Amino acid sequence: MDQEPPYKRSRPVRNRTVRHMRRFLTDAAAAGAALHLAGGCPDPPPPPVDCTVDVTGSTFDNWSYWQARWIQTEGELLIMVEISLWADPSKVALLGEPTLGGATLVESEIDESSMIFTCALLEGVTSVTASAQLRCEDAEHTVQFVMDVRGTPQLNERVPISAVD
Repeated sequence: MDQEPPYKRSRPVRNRTVRHMRRFLTDAAAAGAALHLAGGCPDPPPPPVDCTVDVTGSTFDNWSYWQARWIQTEGELLIMVEISLWADPSKVALLGEPTLGGATLVESEIDESSMIFTCALLEGVTSVTASAQLRCEDAEHTVQFVMDVRGTPQLNERVPISAVD
């Protein structure tokens, strides 16, 4: 019984395959760990733009990202709103400055795929509305947002904002 068991005998092809698989699994594990540490897997691509549907807040949500937060300039707390389109600018584009209710427009920067604006609240308001014009292929639409400004504003704190359907 001095003979080696079959699994311990030298098999060059098998050994190369096992080394290759171990290296592959090590690389895959390292890539998985890096993704986990970086915050997870990348976001899936946005859904395709369908300009034949009625452009509502939830439709616009699929094409864009938006946020609002409190900022301070020259001693005054303002709201800064950022809207960025993921959709192809040849299909969907932002048009012109927003229209506000409950606030005054202070400053805005707009191009076809993004809009950043700041606004100052009017006295005693609890919500601010913002409307933005949008071109989807050949049709123009209006998208509306509402921001909840109740409570005590805190510098750099997010302002709850949602699209209105």
